[in-house]
Amino acid sequence: RKVAMPCLFLARSCLRITHSAAQTIMFFPRMRSRLNFSTSAHQAGTIGFIGLGNMGASMAANMIKSGKPVVVYDINEAAVTKLKELGAHSASSPAAVAATATTVISMLPSSPHVLDVYLGTNGILSKATAGSLLIDCSTIDPKVAQQVGAACDARGMTFCDAPVSGGTAGAAAGTLTFMCGAADDAAMARAAAVL
Repeated sequence: RKVAMPCLFLARSCLRITHSAAQTIMFFPRMRSRLNFSTSAHQAGTIGFIGLGNMGASMAANMIKSGKPVVVYDINEAAVTKLKELGAHSASSPAAVAATATTVISMLPSSPHVLDVYLGTNGILSKATAGSLLIDCSTIDPKVAQQVGAACDARGMTFCDAPVSGGTAGAAAGTLTFMCGAADDAAMARAAAVL
């Protein structure tokens, strides 16, 4: 599994490869010649988004504004209501999001939240189907990303660890930089088509 290194170390060793909707996806230079991005190969239907805090709410809002159907979940009902006003559908749990969407993006506060949302009783993996694309944009312990990735792999799901740089202003403007790590080039290409 290729796991993104902390941003401080990543910046020197990465190359910006593609720009989509004013967002930048960063990959390791040695992968440059092998990546072939296509937004048609893995077009996502409904996008699930879990975690509607300062970063996630803006990220989900930008997905909605781009015309993508979005289903959202957050423990904060007020945050869900704001996204519903923009056109999102809501779900009652992370599992319900995964039952509705084959692509799920999460932006959560910490490693324990990620473990619960993915591996918990009502977590994403309890309802996601084989072939689903799961992208975590949280800044978490790399070992947690590896644990979640291994659980996804065992179930035939594609996982991408994609922490971001750019802060709340970048989230609102749609100019975040994603530092992606995934099991293989195909997984990276699927994530790039969505992000």
